[in-house]
Amino acid sequence: MSFAVCQVCTMWSICLFFCALPLALNAANILVFWPMPSKSHFRGFEPLFTELSRRGHNVTVVSAFPKANPPANYTDIPVGDVTQGGKAPPSRHRLIERDIFQLAHSAPAFSRNHAMSFVRSEPFQDFIRSDSYAFDLVVIESFFQEYTVTLGHKFNAPVISVSPTLLMPAVSKWMGLPSTFSYVADIRVRSTDRMSFAERLKTTYIGFVQLYVDRLTYAPVQTDICNRYFRYKNWQSRPSVSSMLGNISVLLVNGHFSVAYPRPYLPNVVDVGGLHIDKPDVGRLPQSLKTFVESSEHGVIYFSLGTYLKPSEFPGDRLEVFVRVFGRLKQKILWYWPCDDKPPPDLPTNVVTDKWFPQCDILGHPNVKLFITHGGLHSVEESTYNAVPMVGIPFFADQFTNIKLVERKGYGKLVDFLTMTENSLHAAITDVLTDQTYKQNAALYSEIYKDGDMSPLDKAVYWVEYVLRHNGAHHLRSNSAKLNSIEYFLVDVIAVTCILVILLYLILSKSITLITNVRFYLRKVTLK
Repeated sequence: MSFAVCQVCTMWSICLFFCALPLALNAANILVFWPMPSKSHFRGFEPLFTELSRRGHNVTVVSAFPKANPPANYTDIPVGDVTQGGKAPPSRHRLIERDIFQLAHSAPAFSRNHAMSFVRSEPFQDFIRSDSYAFDLVVIESFFQEYTVTLGHKFNAPVISVSPTLLMPAVSKWMGLPSTFSYVADIRVRSTDRMSFAERLKTTYIGFVQLYVDRLTYAPVQTDICNRYFRYKNWQSRPSVSSMLGNISVLLVNGHFSVAYPRPYLPNVVDVGGLHIDKPDVGRLPQSLKTFVESSEHGVIYFSLGTYLKPSEFPGDRLEVFVRVFGRLKQKILWYWPCDDKPPPDLPTNVVTDKWFPQCDILGHPNVKLFITHGGLHSVEESTYNAVPMVGIPFFADQFTNIKLVERKGYGKLVDFLTMTENSLHAAITDVLTDQTYKQNAALYSEIYKDGDMSPLDKAVYWVEYVLRHNGAHHLRSNSAKLNSIEYFLVDVIAVTCILVILLYLILSKSITLITNVRFYLRKVTLK
């Protein structure tokens, strides 16, 4: 009997070996380089890195967010400090007051400040100077950190970039995408693709700054960071940052037309918005939280303004608006309170606060009727996925665009934080809760969001492995990325055409004048 058991075990071992052999043969060494100290940005793509390791690839992640229990094939190199370069200023909610001119010209300082806490650290310098690493692919987040593209040169590997937001003009430029200012909005303008004249004017201004002025102010910052902090073997031979950006293989975008808007893409730009969404499971809710949600006769409202904004920093009158409005509602409220400071002492009895809630599982519960949100892209994606209507209170960045799009599609309303009153906030909440059109539209866009040939995570993995299979997949790149502005906008063709038209006009004009004069002369001679 023991011999038979040994035979069976041997056969199983052989089968497992041959099943695992393709994974071993196709396993790649992948570097993920993530300098931004933004947990929300990292969280949006972290499931991709975990899934790649689960599928047999060796994934090395250089970031400020090491895993507590990394899976097999997943190696963390902790670098940077989330409390430094990206440290939020006091009164973070006042970012809402920044105007278009401040936003347009803040990029150089923003980029340098966030880079310094990362690239100057000793662990990073040890990593960049080491010759003991080899990678088949480099994945970077280049959100105002374009210097990261130099890792492709160091390791002689193709580069995949990921974007945590809808694309800005500069990103569209180095990917060769059409980015017409008349309908492709810049998130800093706080508009959608349907722009007024003033919004188109602002979009054109900020686009011009990013495409042309930043060559003199922003691009040198990226070059300086590369030259000072990326000194590896043969670093002197690397091309310019703009040239390296122009050779990125694929761009993975945290976006989807159901929560954004349609715009032209090339084959190497892929929407994977929502890859962080794990299918909600009410059974994962802690029992006390589940009981609270299910015991509410009139449903539950989930209120979260994300991890960056601290409600305890709000002016007293703004905070009091929320407290008074919640006291007037018959629904129970879950209020995400990511602060060490205690919540207001006069909270109504229908409100429960906590430093952490399983947001997606909460939104997936059928008794959750409304999500009051700041409009961060992950929150909008999770709410759309779960068909939960929204009341949005945006503060900065893409939040205004995200909520304006939700409002236009009919499954939410926007409330201005600076001007909201108890009555206006209560009216917005009541309207979304009582008008079933909002819920119906939320269900419609949820279906659109989920209707795809593969999940966002599977799609992202596919394109990572596609680039590996095709040695960088440079056949996907359009030559539009190599053109300068004169060539791209046909300025030279238009100029030559104008010159030819002018010359033709002059020739015809002179010819007509000459013919007229000859005819007049001949007539005069004939009369004599």
